[in-house]
Amino acid sequence: MRYFARLDGDGLPTGWGIRTTEVPEGTVEVNAEVYAALPGLLFDGTEWQPRPTVAWHAETAEGLVIAALPAGAVVTVEDAETGEVLATLAPEADGSADIALPDPGPYAVTVTAPAPWLPWTLRVTR
Repeated sequence: MRYFARLDGDGLPTGWGIRTTEVPEGTVEVNAEVYAALPGLLFDGTEWQPRPTVAWHAETAEGLVIAALPAGAVVTVEDAETGEVLATLAPEADGSADIALPDPGPYAVTVTAPAPWLPWTLRVTR
């Protein structure tokens, strides 16, 4: 089997597949390990790297603080039981978002950001 990926101009995989013959023109051949992880990787021109993701948060008495968000990030707060969107926030100038979770219950907090950032969701029960 021959594994391959199609990359955009920033090295992000936009499609991938497997063939028993040669890989399609305009794609790069990858090994099975890289193929299995493609959605979470980017190619920097030399090697495959993990795509960045939001990793830092802290619970507060009022809710949650997320820091080190990239420019263009959007934070969405949903009721995890109903799927109702409760808030949509942009980070402050310092890259942080202070999220109020005033009522008891389950919440889903999702951060989306421009490429190459991976989306990130945190489930919180108050």
